[in-house]
Amino acid sequence: MKNDKTALCYNAGKIGGIPYITAYKNFEQADKEITNLGWEPVNPLYNGLQASTPWIAHMAVDLCLLASCQAVYFQRNWKNSHGARIEHRVAKFLRKTIIYQSEAGRGKDLRKGIVQE
Repeated sequence: MKNDKTALCYNAGKIGGIPYITAYKNFEQADKEITNLGWEPVNPLYNGLQASTPWIAHMAVDLCLLASCQAVYFQRNWKNSHGARIEHRVAKFLRKTIIYQSEAGRGKDLRKGIVQE
């Protein structure tokens, strides 16, 4: 299923508490890495809600997006995000394929340093 271009992979990482442009760039880079791994990224920055929508509403929509995916890709910063930690628990509960972004520098072979559960 991993190499099927229709296989969806949710992109999880820190959004709040950092400048939006930084979060945007992190998600954009992660989307590229997800694509290079053979998945179609699902990015919560494009969940259809306004940025001003309450956090809990974003989480409800984002968890529905996550549930519709076969895998979840956790950016390096996921442990620093309350929402991403919740997404991690849900992904494990739903037995999704979990992919952790490499701690290695960007631009390396993306197949190395990726841990899948």
